[in-house]
Amino acid sequence: MAPSRIWSFTNLGFHYDGYHVTDFYRALYRGMVDLGYNTSEWLQARGFYNEGSEAVVSRWIATRESEAKYSLNCMTITSKIIWKNVPKPGTSAETKNPPLVPKGTFDLTINGFIVLDFLNVWGESLILKPFSSLRDNLMRRRMKGNLMSASRKEGDLLIKNMREFSSFLPTIK
Repeated sequence: MAPSRIWSFTNLGFHYDGYHVTDFYRALYRGMVDLGYNTSEWLQARGFYNEGSEAVVSRWIATRESEAKYSLNCMTITSKIIWKNVPKPGTSAETKNPPLVPKGTFDLTINGFIVLDFLNVWGESLILKPFSSLRDNLMRRRMKGNLMSASRKEGDLLIKNMREFSSFLPTIK
């Protein structure tokens, strides 16, 4: 019997148009570390396009063990950054070799879920297996509710942190 997976939230999203979009990658990682998640990531695509545009699409799996050996909080995070290096805002047009900053879009999608009974002790036992539904109903109902609400709050907090971070950056005019 596989561990039960409980979805606590789906498709929390964030979109930003402006300068310094590549800094969101670092800010997102810092936010995951601050929440206590272990993050594994892989780059799905990186491309260079006409007129000097660049794009990166990445997917992260962020996990945190919330209770010893039987529950795991998880987030899947997909980000897309498309940018082009442009002169820094406020630089006069007459400046030769002006400092360049990345300007473009950043998109973020987060899904969260909880895996309970990760070692599946009850599912492996012939004696305890018939009582697994009783165990879920009596012993774990409150824990499931607490974990689900906490996981959703952490996803919302991550989006709030991204919004706060973007408020300090100049936006596209």
